[in-house]
Amino acid sequence: MLETSDQNRRFRLHDKLSRELGPEVCACLSDASVVEILLNADGTLWVERSGASPCRLGSLAPHRAEAALATIAAAHKTTITRDNPILECELPLDGSRFEGLIPPVVPAPVFAIRRKASSIFSLADYVAAGIMSEGQKAIIEWAAANRENILIVGGTGSERPRSSMPSSRM
Repeated sequence: MLETSDQNRRFRLHDKLSRELGPEVCACLSDASVVEILLNADGTLWVERSGASPCRLGSLAPHRAEAALATIAAAHKTTITRDNPILECELPLDGSRFEGLIPPVVPAPVFAIRRKASSIFSLADYVAAGIMSEGQKAIIEWAAANRENILIVGGTGSERPRSSMPSSRM
């Protein structure tokens, strides 16, 4: 009985959250090429797909965004309020990283959904794609083998074009 009740609760949560986020966001959550989904304070939804620049997905009304944030918070047995306006957790629908904010820290509800990697790339893959040089690969391998610190700087999904890599260092 408890198992059925728990399954019903998960189904109702999934259904409610799917309605609140809308078909555009839900479709992106099942698209393996999607890396990130963003809601800006002006209500515009954006999607970033692997290897492509972000593009506008549509819009989401503030009341629906707030409802979705409240549902996600409740699923994690917490709340999101003016006194606690930041929510960082896993999205109950698929386990993606989720961060949502509401006023007063932002003018209107916003969120970012960062999908889990759908594929893993080796350093050799990055060299083959021209994203890093053999020299850079060798330095990273040496640093990892020698337990050295490695600092990676840039946006989470950013790639530096090969033409702008400094050639004098590697």
